[in-house]
Amino acid sequence: MRLAVTAILGALALFMAGAVRAGLDQSVDPELVLGSSYALGGAGLMALLAVGVALGIGLARD
Repeated sequence: MRLAVTAILGALALFMAGAVRAGLDQSVDPELVLGSSYALGGAGLMALLAVGVALGIGLARD
């Protein structure tokens, strides 16, 4: 159950990163938009990587 929640949060962070990045054209501070987009994208990728590692460890123990 915890893996599913982490995977969903990681995917949500990646989706939000895309949504933030899409607002780059209307922003008065593009550096802030790019920084927050990269931060959300990094958090999403790390969450999905953690899910993969935890799932692999769980499968190796079975």
